[in-house]
Amino acid sequence: MKLLLVCLPSNRPTAAAEAMRRNKPLLRCDVVAELPGLINYYLKLGFENKGDFTYESSGRPGVFLEAPPETVLAKIQKRLQ
Repeated sequence: MKLLLVCLPSNRPTAAAEAMRRNKPLLRCDVVAELPGLINYYLKLGFENKGDFTYESSGRPGVFLEAPPETVLAKIQKRLQ
């Protein structure tokens, strides 16, 4: 697999690039369900909704998302062009 390194304006590699470098099959994140704009942002980057959960510390609802890093990296690169 060819490693594509994408850096953000801060010159730091993206989590997707780091996951690929470490041969990780998936990126995973959880988002507070009360932030639909952020959830939609991740969905547009190729993340899939894998289910709902409740944060134990706050009792707030959350959404569990995951995506292959290659998919996310390709979508980021496309947006940067």
